[in-house]
Amino acid sequence: MTSPADELLYEGEQQCVMHIHPTLKITIDGEPYLIPTGIGHQGSLIQPLHTHDGSGIIHVESLCVRDYTLGEFFDMWGQTFTAACIFSSCVDETHTLKMSVNGAESAAYRDLVLKDDDVIEIVYEET
Repeated sequence: MTSPADELLYEGEQQCVMHIHPTLKITIDGEPYLIPTGIGHQGSLIQPLHTHDGSGIIHVESLCVRDYTLGEFFDMWGQTFTAACIFSSCVDETHTLKMSVNGAESAAYRDLVLKDDDVIEIVYEET
């Protein structure tokens, strides 16, 4: 399996065969977390998993058709995400971490395969 870092594409010259747009929403202690603009952009190069703005839309644009996971997006972003932690916020006796996809609870976490139009919500909160 190829990793997103191995699939750098030149901006504006892409011949993508896969192009989907899941949305990621993160809430930490009741506050929405803004997904940064430009994740996956490296100068004139762009990775298959990237953002263009702060909307939370993950652009999956690839020269090959394959399953891309939420864990790959977080790895490329350089952020921690597991079933127990989001960034530096980890589950403890007073906090929970839950994830849902299109309103249904999911235990896939890092293994979640990104699909077009899915809305992925990650919520870290006090119990």
